Amino acid sequence: MNFLQKIRRYVGIAPRCARGSETPSQRSVRFQSRQIPLLLLHAAQLVLAIILMGLGAYNIHFVAYQVLAVCLVIDICTILIATYLIICRIRCSKLCRHYSSLLLQVCMLVASVIALGLLASLAQYWKQPECTYRFKSGYQCSPYGKRDLRIQWKRDTTSYVTYSGALITGSVLSASEATSIAFFDKWADLRPTSQTNKSPPPQVQHTEQAMPLATPASQRCPLAEVWDSSTQLPTAHRSRPEPILPDEDDDYADREPEPLTPAQMRFGVTNQEHRPLSTPGYGASCAAAN
Repeated sequence: MNFLQKIRRYVGIAPRCARGSETPSQRSVRFQSRQIPLLLLHAAQLVLAIILMGLGAYNIHFVAYQVLAVCLVIDICTILIATYLIICRIRCSKLCRHYSSLLLQVCMLVASVIALGLLASLAQYWKQPECTYRFKSGYQCSPYGKRDLRIQWKRDTTSYVTYSGALITGSVLSASEATSIAFFDKWADLRPTSQTNKSPPPQVQHTEQAMPLATPASQRCPLAEVWDSSTQLPTAHRSRPEPILPDEDDDYADREPEPLTPAQMRFGVTNQEHRPLSTPGYGASCAAAN
């Protein structure tokens, strides 16, 4: 990260790709660090508006232009708006809403641009030494030495250079004020971080600590099965008897059936000629033997 990126991150104008990877705590720190530059920006707007109001009052005191009256009203409104924004950021943050703040800053920018154009046009007229202004006849061109403000109105006198310099200074300060107002605050950086810092529920936050550890005694105990409890799942009604088949996960489900073998006798017969008395044809066999 170079020096320019560090400054941008500190001021709070880091790119959106860099904001996506930051945590809520880092975002909160960046928001807090950005409040100081924003306060300095609003303070600069307030100071410039006060200086412009003083210059406008000075110019109106000698020559009451309608242009200067409009610029004076714009300066007073700028002072009020800048004071409101400073108070909102220092004390009453709930009063500083997104749309109201954005609308006020847009109005300040438009009014500053209008005042800049009016002051620049008036300063351009007074910069030319051969032209002057009269209340009745308007602008008139004459040699530089014959210009006198007493002809326009019986007021306190001032030099042409001072009056023209005041107009030029007001134009420059008005341009600076319009530039400072152009740095709008983005609503993505003013979102409250309390929603992103919500802690998970207690049953989810400490899952590993809430689960009891298995002891050797509990491991030897058989686990309860579904059929061990009195409450069993309901079974479907059967219209006719069906054979009980082994489950698919039993070991003997895949075994082949073994052939049946006759059972072996426990005791052997020592007399080979012994035959059961009830055997058919026993008498005939005995007669044949005799």
